[in-house]
Amino acid sequence: MADGTTPPICVFPLDIVTELAGPYLVGHLLSFGVFGVLCVQLYIYHIAFKSDPSWLKGIVWLLFAIEVTFQAIEFHMAYWTLGEGWGRLDRIFAFPKPTIAFTTLTGVATSIVHAFYAWRIIVLSKRYIVVVVVALLSATQLSMTIYISVYLSTHLTTDPAVVIKNTTDFITVWFVTAAAADIIITLAMLFLLVHARSESTHTRTISRVESLMKYTVETGLVTSCAAVITLILLLAKKDKVYYYIMYYSIGKIYANTLLATLNSRMTFITASNQLSSSQTALQLYSRSAMWKDMGSGQHSMDSSARINPNANTTALVFKDYHISSTLGGSTKYTDLSDGGTAV
Repeated sequence: MADGTTPPICVFPLDIVTELAGPYLVGHLLSFGVFGVLCVQLYIYHIAFKSDPSWLKGIVWLLFAIEVTFQAIEFHMAYWTLGEGWGRLDRIFAFPKPTIAFTTLTGVATSIVHAFYAWRIIVLSKRYIVVVVVALLSATQLSMTIYISVYLSTHLTTDPAVVIKNTTDFITVWFVTAAAADIIITLAMLFLLVHARSESTHTRTISRVESLMKYTVETGLVTSCAAVITLILLLAKKDKVYYYIMYYSIGKIYANTLLATLNSRMTFITASNQLSSSQTALQLYSRSAMWKDMGSGQHSMDSSARINPNANTTALVFKDYHISSTLGGSTKYTDLSDGGTAV
């Protein structure tokens, strides 16, 4: 320095900084990665299913708007804590005011996805008991998230450790009810598919229903496991912030499962015989048979656009099924690849 004195050296407890900043950093990276997956899913949905009903597209865009809002706040938090606030313990131990909306945004996104799957159960089975249970669980988790946001807004100057301690019970109810709703939805859909498989005599139908059963279980496990893992990390290490590793991504995981379900109606086909030798194209055809009850238009190919079965093609097909409800409370399962024969 100009006067020859040595500037004071600030020694930070690096172990504490690492324990706090590490989970934040990993959580932010995972969250932005999952958000990137969501953007890709939305792009595919937008170009593939333009004939979907307006209310369904509205739900998709509402979910995306919620997650964009969440990411904007999260980016502000990440920079506020790990950017301009790096090395400042007052920033690491505190949160910017907009982050109080995190829990409510996650709860709203979760309830929207629960409502979508509950609607699917009603359409396919005409059974309302399961839907009522799911609705009650989803409403409970949403009310918990709203309460937590309100509590945070009225305790902005309270030590975060004290806030976590005072809201642990509400957080526990939040994640338990969300996971319970996911498990019930998965079991209900699995029951419908098992029933469909038992009534079918067509090999292709059985194979496709089995694939859909696997897909249903996987998507249900993803959301329920995310909630359970976050809760375990919170309860097992109350004095740590390891739960933030999963916490920031929960809403986006729910949104991704919904879009993955919608995009599963799609067929990707790469056809080299329709192009010159110097070109490559990805042709995308949407199959809406499974979702006929939505009122969406049929996405069909005219004869000039059909792929020659003898051509050199590579196809990645997300199985398409026809599971439509019929009068009298019964359900008819149709295998489209077998000429649309009802079984």
